[in-house]
Amino acid sequence: MNKKVSIIVLIIIAIITIIVSFNYFPQKKTTTVPPIDTQSIEYSETYNKLAIQCDSKDSKNCCLSSVDTIVKGNFILEPTSGCPTGTQRNMMKCKDTLIWCEPIK
Repeated sequence: MNKKVSIIVLIIIAIITIIVSFNYFPQKKTTTVPPIDTQSIEYSETYNKLAIQCDSKDSKNCCLSSVDTIVKGNFILEPTSGCPTGTQRNMMKCKDTLIWCEPIK
């Protein structure tokens, strides 16, 4: 019976040692890198290209607001030849707005 008790005590000590070592030496936490949001990158590049045009405007906020609308709506700036077929001209109701073409609803 002494032999059985010794084995049980050794097993308990081994289990306690394992538990303590896992708590004392925690495993490295892996961090996951979030996926790259390519739409945000495209948005910011397009936005920045259009926003440059607003630097020289008196009403910069109006211009930037129209840039935001153009980019979010995936619209195009109105070409000098006018809006393409199937699209219509639109703009903000403020000074220094950019003019864009959007699909006819």
